[in-house]
Amino acid sequence: MKNTKYVILYIPMLLSMVITVVFLVFMSDEVPTHWNISGQIDGYGTKYTFLLFPLATVLMGLFFLFIASCNRKKEDHTGEKVVVFAAIPTLILFNAMLIYFGILSIAG
Repeated sequence: MKNTKYVILYIPMLLSMVITVVFLVFMSDEVPTHWNISGQIDGYGTKYTFLLFPLATVLMGLFFLFIASCNRKKEDHTGEKVVVFAAIPTLILFNAMLIYFGILSIAG
């Protein structure tokens, strides 16, 4: 795979930043950050703690890019494809969690 095929990994990383900016506009200054087993809110933080989600998504995406480039240097194209195709659902899952917790924080 060439570097141009890695663009598909940059999309969820950028999407997480855009989603976060949109959520930050609608969040109050103090948002729930933790729910107990009964579903009751037992932790609060500033809305800027929500910035950890895109940070984690970008770091995970960069990690996958690094592993894929190491496989490319070894000329292990099968390993490179496996890493890229494993990265896509992982980054999509991170974005789904971002949306879920963003909605909970706005509604909470």
